[in-house]
Amino acid sequence: MMLERNVIAKLKGKYKGKPVNIELNENIRALAQVGINKFQIAKQLNCSRTTVYKALSN
Repeated sequence: MMLERNVIAKLKGKYKGKPVNIELNENIRALAQVGINKFQIAKQLNCSRTTVYKALSN
C-alpha cells in the first residue's frame, strides 16, 4: 500500500529530487575551460566524477 502511494506521488510530481548546486557547476565549467582534466576537477572540488560529467554535459 505504501509503495503504491509513493509511485502515485512521484507520478503527480510531488518528489522532484535534490536541487542542482549551481555554484559547484559553475566552478566545474570554469576549471574545464582552463584545461584541467575531469579527474583532477573532481578531486579538487571534492565531488564525484559523475557530478563533473553531468555538469559538463548541460
